[in-house]
Amino acid sequence: MLIAVAGGAAGSVLTMLARVVTVPAEVGRHDQRVRDIDADLERYVADEHTRLVFEASELRAEGRSAAPPGLDTAFAVERAIHKYRDEETRRVREVRDIYAAEGAAHSLWRAVRRCHTEVLGTPARACALVDRWPRMVPIVEPSGVRLRLTDPRDRSIDAILAHATLGKGDEGDTWNAL
Repeated sequence: MLIAVAGGAAGSVLTMLARVVTVPAEVGRHDQRVRDIDADLERYVADEHTRLVFEASELRAEGRSAAPPGLDTAFAVERAIHKYRDEETRRVREVRDIYAAEGAAHSLWRAVRRCHTEVLGTPARACALVDRWPRMVPIVEPSGVRLRLTDPRDRSIDAILAHATLGKGDEGDTWNAL
């Protein structure tokens, strides 16, 4: 019986040691994966910006008969911002899940080695570019006003309800949203 307990304890210690040996490599893989995710997101933003510039240019050149003028471009810009918002959200959650899967051994290794978790730098940098996209919407003449877009990054049920009114009149229910 004593031999079985000693053997079990020795097996547990060996398993724990084997696990500790793999932690540094796992930490390195996790950090590299986050750097790769950040690079992918940056490439996505650059590609989407280039695509949007070409699409806006084509829409202006085609002179589509949208009412009001520039509506097609406004919709294209809004779709691009919406896609970026969804892509950024997916990537941020992916990074969160990578680090959430780390355990105490990973935390200890990071503390001892003073290596912090990687963060996505692209969202902060991309914001400056994505904020410029609405400027691609042409100014409507003769009023000199640019069509107002709703920013998909700020959308929520609460925001819509806060800015929307539901009016009931003789003509039935009408919904005036953002």
